[in-house]
Amino acid sequence: MLIRMPTAESYALKVPKEQALLPKLAPHLTVSIPVPIKMGAASGDYPYPFSIYKWLQGASINLRFAQKLGHYGRQLLNCVK
Repeated sequence: MLIRMPTAESYALKVPKEQALLPKLAPHLTVSIPVPIKMGAASGDYPYPFSIYKWLQGASINLRFAQKLGHYGRQLLNCVK
């Protein structure tokens, strides 16, 4: 599992959007993206909502991103048109 814990309110506002949009984007991409498992709620222990995702095996996209920037960018552009 991967847990994304925002460190500021402005980042935390994106958590519900990611939870809703990532499953809708995934079928339209040729690369794997994290699948949301659950959204954690803010509490006295942690002040912001957070996301729990299924772990993806393989190399980080950051390592491949520079080499395939145009390819991934075109895929995303086509998906959101």
